[in-house]
Amino acid sequence: MTPSPWVVYDYEVWMFTELRKLDSMGPNRIFQQLIVNAIVESMLLHLRILTGILISSGHSNDIKLKDLLPKFESPRVDELRKKYGESGEEGSPCWTLNKMLAHPSLLRSSSYNYDSVLSILEPCITPLIEEIDHAREPSTRTLKS
Repeated sequence: MTPSPWVVYDYEVWMFTELRKLDSMGPNRIFQQLIVNAIVESMLLHLRILTGILISSGHSNDIKLKDLLPKFESPRVDELRKKYGESGEEGSPCWTLNKMLAHPSLLRSSSYNYDSVLSILEPCITPLIEEIDHAREPSTRTLKS
């Protein structure tokens, strides 16, 4: 039996939102730099995965929002797609997450400030997650808060 794609979606939402909360508390006051970097990088990787689900991008066997809610429509999906940009669009959140985090590009250094990526994507993703939460069937909920 194939597990529900909602399991993956819920995990990505949970990891992004909880790590974002932890990041916003200023983990550098609590943890050593290694842990701070791990928190930020993990949150950003989950943001990248979640964005892919929400804008229905990726490979044919990747989970897409249209697989989860085939009839769901929201202008926020198109807004997120535009704000996220393309991998070849230098400076876009997509390009930044790929080149400065997920890939070992020659552009990387020992640190990078991702605040601009979060300030672009988070205001669109957070209400979109809420819309999806209201549109889905209660029986599809896999994580209990």
